[in-house]
Amino acid sequence: MINAGHESALSARTYTHGYDIYLPDEIQIWHLDYNNYPGGNRHKVWESKTDAWQDDNTREMVRRLHALLFGKEDPKILGRYTLGTERTVDDWAREAGLRLVI
Repeated sequence: MINAGHESALSARTYTHGYDIYLPDEIQIWHLDYNNYPGGNRHKVWESKTDAWQDDNTREMVRRLHALLFGKEDPKILGRYTLGTERTVDDWAREAGLRLVI
């Protein structure tokens, strides 16, 4: 789960800082294809970290998302990565077609 959530956090932060988000009608970028490495031998983070490390970091990610999107944790845990003041999280969720629930 450690690779989930950062897209939503970045999207919410960007939108609330006043940037608009667009969906292009054709693919502009894509994720790395591990098969392009010789023998497909590129270590993925979920293969190189222990289950305990992944569990700890997943819990921290969830705490940060709760602080960012729901105000349910101490906002100090976000450091400088806070929401903007141009628009609200509710504005972002409505524009994205999301229903935010814990």
